[in-house]
Amino acid sequence: MVDDRLLCCARQGNRDCLRKLLKEIEQHVYTTAFYVLQSQPDAVAASQEALLEIYKSVHKYSGEHGAFALWVQRITGGICLHILSRQRERHPLHDIPPFESIGSHRHYNNK
Repeated sequence: MVDDRLLCCARQGNRDCLRKLLKEIEQHVYTTAFYVLQSQPDAVAASQEALLEIYKSVHKYSGEHGAFALWVQRITGGICLHILSRQRERHPLHDIPPFESIGSHRHYNNK
């Protein structure tokens, strides 16, 4: 996913390396967010939030708990789940009409 030297340089606080690192992972972060959220605006928002979190915490990444790509995916996934839970709070399941009221029942074997 990323060059180890670039990651090491970014972890040490080099802003140019950090900028390059974020640019390299940007598409992966967006793709992950879109896969989970199935919405372009939500995926963009989640990507921005994830990249900001990675920017603020890349110095904490040690590699002890998995590859960098997995760490990035965990951050992105957590943010996506948070967005989904906020959406559920705004649109609870009891607001969804029962299936019977959505449309008429049709039997496919009736001719």
